[in-house]
Amino acid sequence: YRAVVHQARVEPDEWLLVHGAGGVGLSAVMIGVAHGSRVVVSDPDPGARDFASSLGASHALDPHGATDLAERIVELTGGGAHVSIDAVGAPGVTATSLNSLRPRGRHVQVGLVTGNTEIPLSLFHSREISLLGSHGMPATDYRAMVHQIVAGAFDPSVLITQHLSLADGVSRLIERNPPPGMAVITEI
Repeated sequence: YRAVVHQARVEPDEWLLVHGAGGVGLSAVMIGVAHGSRVVVSDPDPGARDFASSLGASHALDPHGATDLAERIVELTGGGAHVSIDAVGAPGVTATSLNSLRPRGRHVQVGLVTGNTEIPLSLFHSREISLLGSHGMPATDYRAMVHQIVAGAFDPSVLITQHLSLADGVSRLIERNPPPGMAVITEI
């Protein structure tokens, strides 16, 4: 919520690019749609892309497709996304996000990046792109989010696709290819 609403300050009719359709990315899709943005999601998993589409993403792309992903996004959005959110943190994703933005676009890094990431700094000057980070949300900001949930703007419960026991939760955490959505431990 904080990444989309407070950091990116997404506006109605803006294009929002979300890299990664896991729990964080799907949440960003849902919140972006609720705030009136047109969402493009990028994820290699067809099931995750379908899930993002069911939440209202206008386009769900395979980042390993035949065409250059940044070029495809610029084409789909008529000049680039206004906002990109990297919920993955994998090498190369940040550069793809930045290259997918239109002038004065805003990139929010949410996914934890390991190691050093190459960033094309020339884009910050030539296209006046903003680079922001988001890590968690202060409890004082929950009120607005909860009001939107209660008002029916979005329903985070649809993201829960598995209810697990504590014992099963451990094996779920180490799965290499978990199903789309979020698993919640409901039985101790």
